[in-house]
Amino acid sequence: MSGVEIDRFTLWNKARQDKDGNVPDPKVAEKAKLIDELQKQVSEGSVSVSGSNDVWTMALGPEHPGRVRGVGAGISPRQYFNLPRQQRIKFADQLKESIRIVLQEETKKMEARSREETLRIEARTKQLV
Repeated sequence: MSGVEIDRFTLWNKARQDKDGNVPDPKVAEKAKLIDELQKQVSEGSVSVSGSNDVWTMALGPEHPGRVRGVGAGISPRQYFNLPRQQRIKFADQLKESIRIVLQEETKKMEARSREETLRIEARTKQLV
């Protein structure tokens, strides 16, 4: 998905869905539906967003002082909302890259465990035969 900007509310929605794409908690599902509706209205042009008044804030309420929901620890509203769009995209890309690296490391660990388990099972099978 290179070149596609993923907004913080899209990540929020995806994080609360199960593997089938359903949101198990009814209150969270209601907020997710509201976010989707607001996002659709923004794309149609009937609702405008700017700065900290984005879809996320409209659906979940104002940001807490001194922090921004959904972008990680240590990011203040001034740092996030006052960045030019290009810098915000670079920040999001850095975040995606760090997540990709962590996922690769975890995948390697899981593959190693799987190989070890396979070897252990093969050895156990040979012992039994």
